[in-house]
Amino acid sequence: LNYVVMLITQIKNNKKKYHVPYDEWKEKLDTFEYRWNSDSNDHYLYNPWTGETILSNISNLALLDRSKSMWAKPEKFPSINAKTTQLYPEYYASRRWGRRKFFGWNNDFDAASAHIATVMRGYMARLALRRYFRQRYHLQVCKFSGYCYYVDKYYPENDTSWFKPRLAFPGDILPAIVFEKDPEDYMQGEKYSRRNFTTGPYLKIQGLNKRNTVRSHQPAFYVENPWRMQAINSYNQIDFDHAAIGTIIAWMDGNKASQLIINEYHLLRAAICNNDWDRVLRCMQENLDNQLIQLYGFHSFSKTEVPLDPTGLLSFAASEVMDLCVETIRDPNSTIPQLVKVFALNAFHNILSIRAGRLEYLNTNSIHEIGDERQKAIERYLYGRLSIFVGFFSTIPTEIVMVYKKGQKDATPEDRPLQRAIDVLEAALKCLGVISQENEIKEQLALILIKPVMHCLEICQEESYITSLGLQLLYNFCYRCEMGQEALLSYCDEEFFAGVRHNHSGDLDVMRNCRKLELAIQPGGWRGNVEEQITREFYDEENKNVDILVLGESNASEMNDEF
Repeated sequence: LNYVVMLITQIKNNKKKYHVPYDEWKEKLDTFEYRWNSDSNDHYLYNPWTGETILSNISNLALLDRSKSMWAKPEKFPSINAKTTQLYPEYYASRRWGRRKFFGWNNDFDAASAHIATVMRGYMARLALRRYFRQRYHLQVCKFSGYCYYVDKYYPENDTSWFKPRLAFPGDILPAIVFEKDPEDYMQGEKYSRRNFTTGPYLKIQGLNKRNTVRSHQPAFYVENPWRMQAINSYNQIDFDHAAIGTIIAWMDGNKASQLIINEYHLLRAAICNNDWDRVLRCMQENLDNQLIQLYGFHSFSKTEVPLDPTGLLSFAASEVMDLCVETIRDPNSTIPQLVKVFALNAFHNILSIRAGRLEYLNTNSIHEIGDERQKAIERYLYGRLSIFVGFFSTIPTEIVMVYKKGQKDATPEDRPLQRAIDVLEAALKCLGVISQENEIKEQLALILIKPVMHCLEICQEESYITSLGLQLLYNFCYRCEMGQEALLSYCDEEFFAGVRHNHSGDLDVMRNCRKLELAIQPGGWRGNVEEQITREFYDEENKNVDILVLGESNASEMNDEF
């Protein structure tokens, strides 16, 4: 009896792990759950066993393209209450018809041998294809979206892909190994990488702070490697005069020497350090055909401090950058992409935000005419400087959108501005908002731009930020400028203000700018005395809302006492 009990116990302990039958696993490959996406307010399909995710066009399941599926980490168990659906199978390599069906030998040894050989060849081919995929690709998880993307190890300079290679079976491509062992390290990378042992072959702790690490030259830890003394750990140490884009250099990645392929980001990142506008401008001029470098450069100019000379004027580099922004915005040959113009406008706004930038842009010292011709030359010069923005407001690309309005059963077509046009208009309005602060040019600026700006507000009447910027700009035109007020009177009527209130009644900034402009076009409003009245009106409105709230609470408390 004891022997039988021992035998049964041994059998239970040696019980193999449950192997999922092929038919059951094949069904799980095509079983998806309906899940809710709170960002897009729509359903998407998710396979909890493989992690396959289908985000779009799930209304017609027969037309789904599963080669464009996203892949996330699989879950162990599906939801019990989830609504599921079964899709058509996705064909992988030689598994298109499933497993070969066996109908018996029927004493035909040749057919049996051919069947066994065919099955074996298919099995070996699938193993070879799986090894190929595992050698060439690896998975990495995006920490922002949670989805996996595929990295081509044979061609690391190519872009990564969200989509799995078509012939790869789920599970063929494995995640990347984060900590690779160094064959030249006798500790095999375990201690100084996985356990944060920084007193190893590369670095050692110096001082009381554990983050103060320096190069280790201890003979006990030193392993001969020419890259270790050449590797750098900061973009400032890269010599870009000899290291062009695409160059592979030795790079200290934490505690481990690795490789770094120089790209546009590294080039501009090193140039931006220490607010070096000269170096960034030189990089942009040397790579005029590289659109990514132009975008990085203009973006750095829009986010960093504008350099000035000892006299308080723009430095030579800042003046050159401003001329480059103007040429990009003007674009006489219409060859510059719209996205580059947006970044150039943002950089231009940063320069114009300071007094020295506006003085440099509107400087008329380059005009050599004298007498009566000088005033005409100045007007022509300022007109050329101020009219570069007119094209953005005159021709606004739009698209037709079907809109359902209240009380209507059928959708009506409406013209709406494109998002790229909205970005350009916002940047242009911000630039004009700071230029309009100069009192000397307000009259000419108002005569040139009032009509285009009103056209922009009409097209973008439902865009709150553009409406707020446009109303503020119109107010600047008539602030202490009587001619600007007279030019606005023919455009800003009661219908215009009613449309603004109808579309943006809940936006406090838009309502404040609308009320300021409404008071500014009143008799004597151009003198600039509307700020006190605006503050008083909004203060009274807030107190009124507070009184109503307090009164409602007191009435509620009285009703509770009576009850």
